Amino acid sequence: MHPEMMIKNIKCYAKKTNKKITLVFIFATVFTVLIVCRMISVQIIGASKIEQICLKKNRIIMKDRAERGNIIDNEGNYIAINIFSNNIYIIKKRVLNKHKLAQKIANTGIMSYDKVIAKLNSPYNYIPLYYNVPENEIHEIEEINNESIIIKREKIRYYNHADVFSSITGFVGIDCSGLEGIEFEFDNNLKGTDGFMQYQRKPNGKIYKHPSYKDKPAQMGQTIQLTLNSEIQQIAFFSLKDYVDRYNAVNGNVIIMEVKTGKILAMANYPSYDANLMGSGDPALCKNYSVLSLFEPGSIFKLITAAAALEYNIVKEDDYVKGENEDSLIINGHIIKDSHESGALTFKESFIESSNIGFVNIGNKIGKRLLYVMINAMGINKKVNIGLPGEQKGLLLNEREWIPIHQANICFGQGVSVTALQMIASYNIVANRGYYIKPQIINKIGDTKYSVSPKKRIIKKSTSSRLNKMLVSVVKSGTGIKANIPGVTIAGKTGTAEKSSSQGGYLKHKFTSSFVGYFPAEDPEIIMIVIIDEPKGIYWGSEVAAPLFRSIAENILGLKQYRYMIKPLKEIHS
Repeated sequence: MHPEMMIKNIKCYAKKTNKKITLVFIFATVFTVLIVCRMISVQIIGASKIEQICLKKNRIIMKDRAERGNIIDNEGNYIAINIFSNNIYIIKKRVLNKHKLAQKIANTGIMSYDKVIAKLNSPYNYIPLYYNVPENEIHEIEEINNESIIIKREKIRYYNHADVFSSITGFVGIDCSGLEGIEFEFDNNLKGTDGFMQYQRKPNGKIYKHPSYKDKPAQMGQTIQLTLNSEIQQIAFFSLKDYVDRYNAVNGNVIIMEVKTGKILAMANYPSYDANLMGSGDPALCKNYSVLSLFEPGSIFKLITAAAALEYNIVKEDDYVKGENEDSLIINGHIIKDSHESGALTFKESFIESSNIGFVNIGNKIGKRLLYVMINAMGINKKVNIGLPGEQKGLLLNEREWIPIHQANICFGQGVSVTALQMIASYNIVANRGYYIKPQIINKIGDTKYSVSPKKRIIKKSTSSRLNKMLVSVVKSGTGIKANIPGVTIAGKTGTAEKSSSQGGYLKHKFTSSFVGYFPAEDPEIIMIVIIDEPKGIYWGSEVAAPLFRSIAENILGLKQYRYMIKPLKEIHS
């Protein structure tokens, strides 16, 4: 190749090479600048963001469970509280041999082998095995040395005198949510607000509090103060237990209330259950008979018929309402008789002797319209709305559906269903000089006093005074004589009602025995209803319920704060 041509090619090649080198240099320079910018962005500008990502990745948030509010009585005594407990849990997926594990746990004595197996057959992975293990037994569980067993010291719900109060307080579940009674009805007030605590994990796995993390402390639930008095509640419960067991009855309930305020001092139900067992056992025992159970009241209902007769000036106390030889009535093919034979009876005598025939005749004079109006005015056929779950409104046919036998039965307390709470509220109208005061069982929620409905006049003061005298006569010389207490004037009424059948008609040899009364009759302070369901052998309200009323009343009058009600016998007779 010609030298000049070679020189020309070399120059051209060098020129192209220089361009390439320049491009490479520019690209390298731009790339370096980008890397530097990115490093500045990441290490300086974005350092805090990266730190937050790293922190978040290693942040541990632990739930701070709120402590449940306490339930206390009217004097501040604890009914439901939270206590520290040693609780045992099983992580199911870590169990290698459930039969072997069950046997080891059974050997400690805290649970039987069968009960442990039943728990281990749970579909859940995290199984609560046993609560509140005594301190001296914990080491035996620890010695099993099985990684599936978790022992936690944590707070649990605990109920003082659980069998005495359980039908009212109810209980909580494993998650500490209310499942029955006050615990269920006021769960939102009691449960409080959960919080949380934040921790950071170091690369070596250790946990520490990071200064930039803020915790949210849990807020304890509100304390609920009941109107119940623990001492009176226990008196009522154990007296009731004695009588239900003595007469081999199905169940029984007692309500004790302050006349002037409507505050319930005791609401006892038996049989009962242990709320600390979280509802395990027979679900029927969780029932609060006082507000859930409907029963035909029998003769205690005659007070309402009597109130209508006096309020509307239809019958006077000395008017004869039963003829000399009027031993039975036949209405729509049904025979109505009295429990015992008697001659002619006045209105007052029919009330004292509890004559069904006399009251059917009174009811006919009143008429179904006015009788129906009085029944509703006295609080029957509607809920009291006391604040306990499941409260029933009762059963009463509309007056337009009454045929003569319906009206006749209702006059003496059959063919109508009520709750014990409705009946005590009705009687309290008479004790409270004609005013209805809504019963209440909640005194305070937190620092707020529970609102009380204003009293409402239902019957005239003169009507309540006349009924009061008749109720006193029942206890002095009538069917309620076994409720009489020397030194205190008792006003009350007995009831013995046949139990209705779900197939219609009434069950043979099955009765509800009851008594409603208050004292002292001159200026009533305490009112009480007692009900015994299906007592065996003796079943009359005069023989079963009236003595129970007296037993409870005598114990209440033995308390220091109520002894003033007992007057010297000379003062009474004078």
